[in-house]
Amino acid sequence: MAETSPPLHNASIIDEETMRLSFFKMHGLGNDYALFDWSEDEPGKLDLAELSRTFCKRRFGVGADGIILLLPGGEAADFRIRIFNPDGSETGSCGTAFRCAARFVYEQRGFSAAATAGVKLATYERIVVAKVVPGDSGDILAEVRMGKAHFERGRIPVSGEPEDEFIEQRIAIGDEAFLVSAASVGNPHAVIFCGDVQGVPIERLGPAIENHASFPARANVHFVEVMSANKIRIRVWERGVGPTLSCGTGASASVAIAARLGKVSPPVHVFMPGGTLIIDIEKDGEIIMRGEARPVFKGWLEYEA
Repeated sequence: MAETSPPLHNASIIDEETMRLSFFKMHGLGNDYALFDWSEDEPGKLDLAELSRTFCKRRFGVGADGIILLLPGGEAADFRIRIFNPDGSETGSCGTAFRCAARFVYEQRGFSAAATAGVKLATYERIVVAKVVPGDSGDILAEVRMGKAHFERGRIPVSGEPEDEFIEQRIAIGDEAFLVSAASVGNPHAVIFCGDVQGVPIERLGPAIENHASFPARANVHFVEVMSANKIRIRVWERGVGPTLSCGTGASASVAIAARLGKVSPPVHVFMPGGTLIIDIEKDGEIIMRGEARPVFKGWLEYEA
């Protein structure tokens, strides 16, 4: 895995109101993000929520499932990252963003430790370790130690007693009722097991469950079909985004919940519309995620700060 030349840099002032912001467009299994490298030259005050809303609009902007800001890591980490959704909300964890950041710093920043010990990435919620690894077909993959899933309602969050778990609880959506389980992998996830994910009306049920009163911070929603002890299929509705082709934290949470219920035995191949992730869970509960992260193009936009 050869290192490449440094990226075009990075943020420059055109006039008092306009900045030119350079970015790298990347994706992991079709879950696409723009990465802004501000680890050395963070620009002045920007409305980051508005930047994400403007950038992510498909057909009216560049288009993406979110933006990633790569920032100085401080004492605890090699880099800090902030991740914003298309609606301007910020999330504390994103498997795709972690994988993309690992490949970016290795190839574009010459951060060679990303291929050995890994790179420490901090969000406001947790620190993860991500590294680039060779795939079976000679391509470059990324592997992330995601930390542990949390099942307590107060950690997710879910309404009710903070120490209680939210596993196979009945939620009413109109005249229908669904058994829903929830966990946090740095952000809240609601998981519904079903016989055939292709038949799920995700455009109707996704936002209804995301915004259900049980989830005070909303939730990512995953419809999961268990194919065998080592294979599941997922359709994803992401909080603040909508339907996406894949979700790394969602795959992690889905496997963690399925394992807790005795439905799977990790490692598990997680099939999503954009491709496949492999999720393993160590004896202490640490989740290991492996999958692709690919650069698409680099560019810049003029943004009125």
